[in-house]
Amino acid sequence: MSSNAAALRLFFALQPQAGQSAALVEHVAPLMTRLGAQPVPAENLHATLCFIGAIAPEDLEKLKGVAACQHASRASLQAASCAANPL
Repeated sequence: MSSNAAALRLFFALQPQAGQSAALVEHVAPLMTRLGAQPVPAENLHATLCFIGAIAPEDLEKLKGVAACQHASRASLQAASCAANPL
């Protein structure tokens, strides 16, 4: 990685459809209010599958190529609990 280039912090994630994200945000709004917490914007909601870490910008195309070769069957995801991400 060149000293001038900023590393990219990357991850693979599942991103809900816009309507699903909006419903999730609406569903947890009362809890967020009770906790005095700042909600995450609906467009930022995702479920991280794999944290890649920091990579050099010049390696991004190689990573995209590897990711494009990955295939999976359709899956269903159901959340049974909620956990906080420690800061």
